[in-house]
Amino acid sequence: MLGCSRVSTSSVPNTTGADRVWASANIFCARKPNALLCWEAAAGNPTSREPTLFDGVGTVAALQLRTGEGCAISDIGMGCFRIDGRQLVRGGSDVPRELVAFGPGRNTLCARGDDGVQCFSDKIENRKPYPMFERPRLIRGTLDGAGICAEYEQELRCYTADASGNLLPTLRVRGVRGVRGVRIQRDPAWIVVLDEGGLKFATPAAEAVAGRPLADDTEKSYPPRATVELESVKSVSDPKKLTADGSTVYVLDAEGVKAITLGSKGLEIALWPLAFRPEDFWQASGGAFFAAHQGELTMHGWKGGERYSKVVAGIKNPKDVAVGDLFTCIAHDRGVACLPNGT
Repeated sequence: MLGCSRVSTSSVPNTTGADRVWASANIFCARKPNALLCWEAAAGNPTSREPTLFDGVGTVAALQLRTGEGCAISDIGMGCFRIDGRQLVRGGSDVPRELVAFGPGRNTLCARGDDGVQCFSDKIENRKPYPMFERPRLIRGTLDGAGICAEYEQELRCYTADASGNLLPTLRVRGVRGVRGVRIQRDPAWIVVLDEGGLKFATPAAEAVAGRPLADDTEKSYPPRATVELESVKSVSDPKKLTADGSTVYVLDAEGVKAITLGSKGLEIALWPLAFRPEDFWQASGGAFFAAHQGELTMHGWKGGERYSKVVAGIKNPKDVAVGDLFTCIAHDRGVACLPNGT
């Protein structure tokens, strides 16, 4: 791509064939056929420890990372493992459909299966049913990792968690189906939802998004001030993906990547001036984003009040991106490669 500076990457060994990558703090895991490879980054080094291979785990469909531990759903069940060891602890023979980590440190994990939603905050052996969820059609974590939302018939019920991991009913959202992404912001209070009907938003009362103790029925848990009706964002057409980092929210639609902010006059949408429409995009650190186009990966953001665009070197056909505290790692045709955040 002409007119762009380039940023270099460092390859992670033994990651050929990886097609997904996850991150939490400085821990990374990559999915390979019938295996997971996990490693830790440190200042100046994207692989400060020799990557640990967990083989025989089946095809991993979902994975969540928290302090020193990973938990995954594969076609042979659900299990958790220590990043610095090879032992996999099974969490039963069922195969849940979705797995969400949320709350302080993303230490509370919930999985949705045929019998409803089960959660745990310590060991997977202590996974237990959470009846307040009943039987949702799906569960999604909020994009900032602070909460979890469960979808029912045309309704989304969202929870956050207190310092002990206890669920706090937060918002009840009307008019949704097939939710793909949820962003809830507290100050100022607003919610953006991407579902099969498009991009929608609402501005709830500030006290509603703070959450409240769980009551004995849904109506008490979600008083009228905590129930919102979404309205469509008409300036976004055929949206494909929603991302967020801090106060920065982006959506990829039929025109390209658009930045979303809440101003004094309501929701403000600005199309990012790219020379192409990305085939896919991912959030980057510092309010920037990555864009995939014709096999290349580029990074776009603001620096010193000026927009910048950079080509990420060494990447061929990017498949997934995971942002950690110090590094960002990218799965592509040649394996996994990482670059320092802030470059």
